[in-house]
Amino acid sequence: MGILDFFRKKDITVENVPEVMDKNLFLEEIPNDNEARVSSYIMPQKSSLIEEIFEFLSYDYESRGYGDALIQPDSHYMSDNIELLKNDYQLKIDLARHKFKEYLTELDFHILTREALGLNEVVEQLKAKRTIVNEHLSFIEIEHQALKTNTGKVERIRLSYIKGFKRGVTALSTGFLSKNI
Repeated sequence: MGILDFFRKKDITVENVPEVMDKNLFLEEIPNDNEARVSSYIMPQKSSLIEEIFEFLSYDYESRGYGDALIQPDSHYMSDNIELLKNDYQLKIDLARHKFKEYLTELDFHILTREALGLNEVVEQLKAKRTIVNEHLSFIEIEHQALKTNTGKVERIRLSYIKGFKRGVTALSTGFLSKNI
């Protein structure tokens, strides 16, 4: 008996009302993929470490500085946050550096063993991949040196954050001045 038949029947009594309604009549089950969402939240799936670094660099630090200034408009707080951002970037660089070096070691092993087997096409693919990884590692090394001297892309993060922080402090003062006394 369908749900529409239930409503169309005129002689419904308590005896012929179904005790348990089929939940499929009213609900559509959605598969539970909470675990997948949680794992992707904990460890975002990126296609490469380089993309993660560029994502970090392209974040809107000006807005972050602005928001931080509204919370605590203190120059010491600003300096601490800049240092934390630099440390976060350093962690990303260090992780990428470690992973690329580890990957190159494994890649060299594959190249040597596949060359010994005479698998020329596979070896050429592996060598092409090694070239790409070496280019990425070169970029990482440049960023590592730039971090030590506070130049390059880390300077962009610092300047952007300071600009936003100053805008936030200015907004607080502007709001204060607009009060009627």
